[in-house]
Amino acid sequence: MKSNLTKPLKILMVENDLSNRVLLQNSLSESSLSISEVKYAESLKDAFELLDKNSFDVVLLDLNLPDSRGLDTFIKTSKKYPNIANIVITSQADEDLGLEAVAGGANEHLILDRCNVYSLTKYILYAIGHKQAEQALMQLLTDVERANRELKDFAYTVSHDLKEPLRAIKTLANWISTDYADKLSKNDGEQIKLLLARVNQMNNLINGVLKYSGLRHVEEKHSPLDLNPFVSEVIDMIALPDNITITVENPLPVVQCEETRIMQVFQNLITNAVKYMDKAKGKIIIDCVEEADFWKFSVADNGPGIEEKYFEKIFQIFQTISPQEVSESSGVGLAIVKKIVELYDGRVWVESEINRGSTFFFTLPKQKSQTEYVKLETKCS
Repeated sequence: MKSNLTKPLKILMVENDLSNRVLLQNSLSESSLSISEVKYAESLKDAFELLDKNSFDVVLLDLNLPDSRGLDTFIKTSKKYPNIANIVITSQADEDLGLEAVAGGANEHLILDRCNVYSLTKYILYAIGHKQAEQALMQLLTDVERANRELKDFAYTVSHDLKEPLRAIKTLANWISTDYADKLSKNDGEQIKLLLARVNQMNNLINGVLKYSGLRHVEEKHSPLDLNPFVSEVIDMIALPDNITITVENPLPVVQCEETRIMQVFQNLITNAVKYMDKAKGKIIIDCVEEADFWKFSVADNGPGIEEKYFEKIFQIFQTISPQEVSESSGVGLAIVKKIVELYDGRVWVESEINRGSTFFFTLPKQKSQTEYVKLETKCS
């Protein structure tokens, strides 16, 4: 096996048995690896002293040493030197111990009874490759996290800077329309109303940016949430027109989640259905069915429907299928729904027919739990 490494390797062999050391050394000498240095340690204490003073590419680590035995040997080494590739070494009798070390993070496991030049070369190359991949991934995650923080900070800063002039424009427009009402022509008044509408739209967009940028993977408290009374409370928070009723058809489950996140999902979907309702008797139906590993939720309405070509577009931030002149939508609500659902490893989609209504579906991981069913029917009078 040929090596594609760009520089000679420095190897530390931690092995107190002389015959094993000779076996490993002979295999290294016969290998195609480019090796600049091999150092030896007979105890974990000696190994740590060498690791503190030298830079090694890989450590060949016997798990049974005079001053440390078993899995604890690997744990101590990997905890203190996490950036060095390591290969744990055992006899065939201790194979399970080596496999346990790999499960705990060791890069490779070599059984001395089966050691030869080919296997040793292969394991060294694999171990270094695995470690390099791990480091490239830690680094990538760090870069992504930093970029997310910078994006969030940027969103808050820009949003704050934009809101101040918007407030000034709104105040000035209101002042002109009030103090100069008798001097403004009908057309002037309409232009000021249009200006105020644009200011409100811009303010909605800014608020949408803040909400969307705040959605990301964070450590948050997840607790069991019975969605039956919870969804009822969400419905009560929404101002329903007299002509719209909301019904929950089937039992809703208990899910592990953060309340604010799930509230945003249901609130955005229900509000969206209410906002675009065009029927004299509007109906919104909330439902849930059990699938293999997920709960599949749906929010259906008998509204205007959506053309199929917009099915993907509506979940993108700042995308709305209604002209801004007739809608105050910021185009953020469904994007927020999609992002939250995906944070919980679910998915969201829509099915719709023009003039017959739309059904928005989303899934959440299923939790085994017992729930009671309460049928809800809400109408605002």
